[in-house]
Amino acid sequence: MKKCRNCDGYGLVVCPYCNNGYDECNDCYGSGREQCDRCHGSGKTDLGWDCQTCNGFGNFPCYYCRGKGKIQCSECKGHGSLRCGVCGGTGKVE
Repeated sequence: MKKCRNCDGYGLVVCPYCNNGYDECNDCYGSGREQCDRCHGSGKTDLGWDCQTCNGFGNFPCYYCRGKGKIQCSECKGHGSLRCGVCGGTGKVE
């Protein structure tokens, strides 16, 4: 048996779908924040007062990623690597 060239004999390959096990959050586009719907992100009401919904910040931590801007990759389950498709994770090919 020869060492697998695809995974260099490790049985794992870098996940092509994410960056180190985490994808950018689709809800906040990686910002970690969501715009306040009441003040449209301005933080102020039409009268110039601080928006009571967002306390004048204009945004909230994203509910989906909890303000981190990234979510666990569904392909590699957060490991950042996948089992090699060539050797099936054995590191060897015939």
